[in-house]
Amino acid sequence: MLYVLLKLFERQKIVTLGEVVRTYELVKDKLGFPDVSYKTISRILNELETYGIISSKVVGRGRGRGVSKNIFLKVSLETLRRGCDEFFT
Repeated sequence: MLYVLLKLFERQKIVTLGEVVRTYELVKDKLGFPDVSYKTISRILNELETYGIISSKVVGRGRGRGVSKNIFLKVSLETLRRGCDEFFT
């Protein structure tokens, strides 16, 4: 999950839960990650928020358009990159 967040945060400052799920679906087969549900990804992100790696905010998109969960990086991009490097080596 950290790898997915790293790739997204390299391009933009704020990502949504839906973007995380879509990106995970794209890279999971290449990296050998297991299939996980939307709920599981949300649970993992909540855990990363507990550890202080990310923060999130639920934002309404207007009447009848639902809500979105915006995710912000609380650690530096370099710290996240080092964490990914340690995991994959």
